[in-house]
Amino acid sequence: MFSGSIEFNVESTDHKILLKPMQEVVYNSDGSGVQLIDLSNISWKDGRYYFTNISLKRFIETINDMYKTDISLRTSPNAESAFTGSIRYDEPLDDVISKICFALNLKRGEEKGKVTIYN
Repeated sequence: MFSGSIEFNVESTDHKILLKPMQEVVYNSDGSGVQLIDLSNISWKDGRYYFTNISLKRFIETINDMYKTDISLRTSPNAESAFTGSIRYDEPLDDVISKICFALNLKRGEEKGKVTIYN
């Protein structure tokens, strides 16, 4: 399991936030707003990320962050579906997209190099 912590300093307000494993900070530099998010439905073990009942929207955001990509999710009733499964740290993006589509009965479209997932 993860251990340790880091300190996030907001220079404009001298506010300090202590981040523990499985937490994320979202910082708005314009208004100096800070939001601390618990990532309790994501874990890491033996080279795999494990997701438990993570909303499809949040899952796609996480995949975009992990792979430095811009997959979009077409608005649909399935947009709030929950994903449960795992991804190897070195799993190719195409395999991850296929896994999402198979698990949630969705389709993949691609136009001008941009991937869209829809139902």
